[in-house]
Amino acid sequence: MTTGHSGSSSRKRYHRQRQKKDLLNAILEGFCDTFGMGGAALFLSATDSNEYRAAAIQECRGGGCIFSKGNPLIGYMKNERKIFNIRDNVHAIADQNRDFFERSGTVLTVPLYSGDEVAGFIALARPLHEKEVYTYEDYDLMKTLARQAYSLILNLRLSDELSQAREMEMMGRISSFVIHDLKNLMSSLSLLVQNAADHINNPDFQQDMLQSLGSTIGGCRR
Repeated sequence: MTTGHSGSSSRKRYHRQRQKKDLLNAILEGFCDTFGMGGAALFLSATDSNEYRAAAIQECRGGGCIFSKGNPLIGYMKNERKIFNIRDNVHAIADQNRDFFERSGTVLTVPLYSGDEVAGFIALARPLHEKEVYTYEDYDLMKTLARQAYSLILNLRLSDELSQAREMEMMGRISSFVIHDLKNLMSSLSLLVQNAADHINNPDFQQDMLQSLGSTIGGCRR
């Protein structure tokens, strides 16, 4: 009663994880190439907590940092609907996240919005030209790319959830078949035990019993 579904599911999960990793890395590479950055990190809101954790990292040392939804950096991006620039000297944000900014060399954080909420953000670090000045045109392009990036991430997430739902449905069907087979095998064994009480000394019955047990074991191994 074994099935190749488990191996198939594992391959599908691996493929989805690989697809997600490639997509997130491509997003960071695109931002780095477009805006001349030496590193970047993509932080996404965790579905099971009020934290933002790194989902992808490109040459960025601050990827291990965790941001709570109460962090002033998150509050700034949510309330101001703006890209945060470390050079704007917003001291409350810089001070509370000093370790992150110093370790990673991040100069800009580009928010990813889901409605009114900050679904995540892209940290852009170590500009290739340290004295680069970012204009409103740069910010507008970053916001446009961020919207497109989050749309791709959301589509991949929805596709992943749909695939998982289909796998759960398939597992339910397989379980039903397995339970049905087990009930049939148990019925055969139960009948065999009942007849054994009366015919165990009969050589013909003994031979039939051995054959039946062998068939039952073979059925369990399929």
